[in-house]
Amino acid sequence: MANVKKKQTREERLEKKRQTEKLRYQRIKNDPVKNAKLKEKERQQYKKKKEKGQIKSINDMTEREQRAVRKIWREKTKKHRDRVKIQSTRNNPLTPPASDNEDQPPLPQNNIALAAKRRSEIQRKLRNQLIKKQKYEIKQLRQKVRDCQKKLRRIGKQKMTPNSKVADLLQNNSKENIEEVKKKLLFSEVIQNQLKENINLTTNDNEKKIFKKVLSGKVVKKYKVLNQINMKPIRQSSTANKSLLDMTRKTRNDKTNSKLEKKVAEFFEEDCNSRLCPGKKDSITKGKIKRQKRLLQDTMKNLHTKFINTKNIKLSYTLFCRLRPFWVVTPNIHQRETCLCVTHANMELTLASLKQADIIDFPNYQSMLNYLCCDRYNEKCLMRECLNCNSRSICYREFDNSVLIKYSSWQCITEDILDTKTMKKRRVRKYKKITLNCAPKDIVMKLEENLDIFLKHEANIVHQYETIKRLKDNLTEKDAVIHMDFSENYNTKYSSEVQSFHFGGSRTQISLHTVVLYTKGETKCFATMSENLNHNVPVIWAHLKPVMKLLPSSVENVHFLSDGPVTQYRNKDMFFYLLCKLTETYPNIYDFTWNYHEAGHGKGAPDGIGGTCKRTADKIVALGTDIATIDDFATELNKSCPGIKIFVIPEEEIDFQKKIMEDNRPNIKPFTGTLKVHQVRGNYLRNTLYMKSLSCFCSNFCPHFHLGDIKYPQNKKNKLDVDAVYTDSEEDVQNKIVAQTSTHVINTIDNADTAMTVKNGDFVLVEYNINNKKYRYAGISNEDATFFRINDNDVSDVKWEQILTILPVPNIRMKGNRVFYKFPKPVDVFEK
Repeated sequence: MANVKKKQTREERLEKKRQTEKLRYQRIKNDPVKNAKLKEKERQQYKKKKEKGQIKSINDMTEREQRAVRKIWREKTKKHRDRVKIQSTRNNPLTPPASDNEDQPPLPQNNIALAAKRRSEIQRKLRNQLIKKQKYEIKQLRQKVRDCQKKLRRIGKQKMTPNSKVADLLQNNSKENIEEVKKKLLFSEVIQNQLKENINLTTNDNEKKIFKKVLSGKVVKKYKVLNQINMKPIRQSSTANKSLLDMTRKTRNDKTNSKLEKKVAEFFEEDCNSRLCPGKKDSITKGKIKRQKRLLQDTMKNLHTKFINTKNIKLSYTLFCRLRPFWVVTPNIHQRETCLCVTHANMELTLASLKQADIIDFPNYQSMLNYLCCDRYNEKCLMRECLNCNSRSICYREFDNSVLIKYSSWQCITEDILDTKTMKKRRVRKYKKITLNCAPKDIVMKLEENLDIFLKHEANIVHQYETIKRLKDNLTEKDAVIHMDFSENYNTKYSSEVQSFHFGGSRTQISLHTVVLYTKGETKCFATMSENLNHNVPVIWAHLKPVMKLLPSSVENVHFLSDGPVTQYRNKDMFFYLLCKLTETYPNIYDFTWNYHEAGHGKGAPDGIGGTCKRTADKIVALGTDIATIDDFATELNKSCPGIKIFVIPEEEIDFQKKIMEDNRPNIKPFTGTLKVHQVRGNYLRNTLYMKSLSCFCSNFCPHFHLGDIKYPQNKKNKLDVDAVYTDSEEDVQNKIVAQTSTHVINTIDNADTAMTVKNGDFVLVEYNINNKKYRYAGISNEDATFFRINDNDVSDVKWEQILTILPVPNIRMKGNRVFYKFPKPVDVFEK
């Protein structure tokens, strides 16, 4: 029968494996080369485990882990020492000596000797600990002795302080001491009463400062005794060499440059950086200087960055904040906006709802523009034409579309209301702030839809501000800018009013139209007022008439500037008046434009004039003067506001302007896309009005931003006409003839026949006798004496004898921008 091999158990297999591994490890240890490789391999494995954090060093462990590891170390060390001891005993076996002369090996000590040795070591440790403790106590006692000695020396040298003196007096109760105490108390009360009396006798601040400085010092400050007479000590000067009564004030050594202050102030006053408050109470006074308040449009940090980038001036943020004008303030809830732009307001509400839901990172539209554009004040970036930033888009975080969020927006809604007078329903349109619960995706889609509209709106704002500013900075003698706006109506007031007047309907209102006229090197302010509360086109031109009459004679190009409400300045009636009636009424004007601010951003200098006028009137009423009529209002403003020219517009002038518009009502043409128009341009020679989406002044009738045009029939009325021909008296017929035009005059020639009749509008040749020489004038002639150009404001009174002949009616010819008159035959002129 074959031998059956017995199957090994698991323990036997593991034991066999361990013995095999042990032999292999022993062979490696016996070989120096293999042993070195093994040690290097183990070191590398240890480093890898330590880098992965599988092995902690003792410094990285907690206190509890450190205690456990150190316990294991102690146990292993004890076992190692025991093994070494046993091994040393085995290496010295107890064999009998080879001979009797050999020394006997030392026998192992017994337990009694070991115990005695152990007790000796313990006693030695205890003695060492006791010596160490006693040395420490001796050191402490010696330190205390030194401290006591130092205190004793200080007491011997130290002077008696007020507190110590008082304590000594109170501790001694002898009769002599009581008398001493009485004297001290009496002296204290006398000095205290005298100081109170003297401080009440001081008459000015300088005397009070000197008095306080005499009583101020370290001792008084230490014991805080000046509160007994209700007086605080002043701060001592840090300068040691100052005299006791030197009250010179310290001056700042960081005074800034006046030019830098002016540049920072001009930067803050730009309409794109701050907006002017139009209210009559929106003023700030500092150092007896009253200014109209302006509210910042952005944070100081952003404005500081913009100032450095646009002005190329290195300026610290702290100095920039300190140089901010006192009338430019940060808005708060009490100065909230009530004339906000709908586009900006809705964008702010949309971003706020998404920011609150943690979908975007933009808290406001300024930060969004800074992210989307290289420069938020660059028109190309806002129009998405910049190659660097046109591909940027808003980044959205992940969101749960099933969770609704609150969303608000201003919307124009239609409502049916009940008219209390007619008791009938009528439909009206109102703006309301609507709050809804919407899905985040809907709000995101709405933001993306309105983003292009918003960027275009911002680009229009930047373009209009920069273009108008450039126009004002480059005005010539022939240019004028008329910036206008209607102010809030002023309510008449009495210094004291009865209840029925105050709460009833007896109070009248006054319409106020404010204008700022910019010419080269000069700025004028106007305020025109009327009892007519309408703001339509005839009323506007009635208000503008006094301003137009005061234009300098050299002005040929007029640029009107206003906001763009369709009920006032931007409508078909205004377009008709500009082209057909402006140059007819004011012949000096050759070129004209009307520029409109972007919707919701039309605040400017005229609003400050309105606030000044109404605030001044209220102050006058508070002082006891009644302002019950428009004449009272104008009279008081003329007295109190010399820098503002005040005019009262009569109702007859408004009726005259209304009649002009009504007579030409069939000729008025509408323009499709009026709300997109930001500039209207024309001149007195053409019958076309050019509409532009943005203002441009690069050249005459340039094609930039062109939207379309409106054409009206050519006005065939001769530009050169004689307004009046009259004599000195009815008996002395035609002894003097005045040949005059609105802006031009050509005076005449030929014979002095008194039977010659000169009618209104005739062209004449006139002779002048100067220094025994006779000159004949008919304007400025060319070489062939058939072409003449008009001289502005060349008006003269001539005698009948000076008229030589009546000239034929010339034809009007254009050469560039100049107007010439072409006569059919040469005119006999002889000019000086």
